[in-house]
Amino acid sequence: MIWEERKVNVCALAFQKSALPELQRSRRMRTFCTFIAALAIAVPAAYAPAAAQESPVTVVQSHIDAYRARNLNAFMRSFASDAVVVIDGVAVQGHAQIRELYSLNFTPGAPKLKMISSGQADGVVWFESGYVFQDGSELCCGYSEYTVENGKITMLVARTA
Repeated sequence: MIWEERKVNVCALAFQKSALPELQRSRRMRTFCTFIAALAIAVPAAYAPAAAQESPVTVVQSHIDAYRARNLNAFMRSFASDAVVVIDGVAVQGHAQIRELYSLNFTPGAPKLKMISSGQADGVVWFESGYVFQDGSELCCGYSEYTVENGKITMLVARTA
């Protein structure tokens, strides 16, 4: 990184040209190099282009991966704080209600998600899924539509068979 190279070169140059006694040179040099190191971190971050937003498909894929991994905290991070989830006509809003709604799906013995098909249209990510129970029986099919804004799921509408 250019900033790292400049930091090293400026510190070395300042140290070579310093006419201070050894102790003063050592303290000032540490302070100076610490300041330069802080600039090397802060300045590029301040002028870097805004981080690219994750695509809606990537956000939903992370959401599904967290579900499959039974990681409720990662699953919840995919939702906006005021997200709305509607399942078979029952609506909940916000992290607390969504967590309560899904908590049983993250317990041992809960059925596993089976993806059937997926796609994206008109700003909505959708997928058809089924569930596989521990005894091998399957429940088919569910359909879910996700609306994603600013890298978070803001709306999930699902219906089960």
